[in-house]
Amino acid sequence: MSRKPRVRTKTYTLKDTETAPSRPWTDLIGFEGVDETLYRLWHENRLPQVVVIEGRSGIGKRKFMAKLAARFFCETHTACGNCDACQSVEQGYQNDLFWLETEGSIKVAEAEGLQDFLGYQASKSPRLAMIIDIESMNDQASNRLLKLLEEPPPAVLIFASCSRFEKLLPTIRSRSVRWRVHPPLIEQSMAFIKGQLADPCPDLEIENTLKMFGLSIGRSLAHLEQGSPEQKAKLDRLQKLLLLPMKGDHLKELQDLLKEQAWKAPDLAQFFEVALNQSYRRILQSSRSTSLADFRRIKHWRKILQQVYQAGAVGQNNLNVQLVAEALLSPFEG
Repeated sequence: MSRKPRVRTKTYTLKDTETAPSRPWTDLIGFEGVDETLYRLWHENRLPQVVVIEGRSGIGKRKFMAKLAARFFCETHTACGNCDACQSVEQGYQNDLFWLETEGSIKVAEAEGLQDFLGYQASKSPRLAMIIDIESMNDQASNRLLKLLEEPPPAVLIFASCSRFEKLLPTIRSRSVRWRVHPPLIEQSMAFIKGQLADPCPDLEIENTLKMFGLSIGRSLAHLEQGSPEQKAKLDRLQKLLLLPMKGDHLKELQDLLKEQAWKAPDLAQFFEVALNQSYRRILQSSRSTSLADFRRIKHWRKILQQVYQAGAVGQNNLNVQLVAEALLSPFEG
């Protein structure tokens, strides 16, 4: 069987504007059957042309998007990973696929490139566009694509991934269909991470790390592989500080640790929630009697956490991490 000329898909990255990055999906875990379902809906003419895949950061959405694209072009439509069509997706020379991924925000130039690409006549049906982390698209780029999203050309499918659908412009949300995906089962994630680590690691540490990073396999693996004992000790200290009544020295130490982490407010809230759950379990398992103040303190913290999550859900994405920390540490009525 003759191979097609290897004309690389035009892919924008800040590292390399000529060569598409490799996009393997063979080690993808979770997402069972989702790509098959989306392909079947398309085959039955029931799939909308613009679909946003929403799921937590770091759970493997990029790999899933590659597998989804491969299913459309695969010679057996199974994303086998072995045929030339699958290789064309993985290595970036599939002519009917536009893979838009940047290290920073997606700007107007990238949006124009996508618009030009989708304006060409497809050599076969369908022509796909994959937009990675569409919430990183700035307002100018989003506005540039509105007409395209409202009336995509025939035989075109646009898939985008995001972590927070609510962060997208209302006009983008109204022109797309949201498809939620969930993190793999924690047992699957733990088994995968154990297989990737060069050195053995206790199951409890892997489980706590996954919870600390919101079930993000990528961030958890990076922390377990590269996190120095000093960094791990700092996170442990930060976790303890968040559960202490604040005093002057403690507050200064907390501020310094938060600056080092360079977290966004939702990251801090997730980290604090894990610390709170672990603290609650320790209270229940301890031999000392549990005071009413313990439960009032936990109730107070959970109320603040709920407010943080609600604020993020309605688009207040510029929440200041220091203000969130201060809210979590604010006095409660004992």
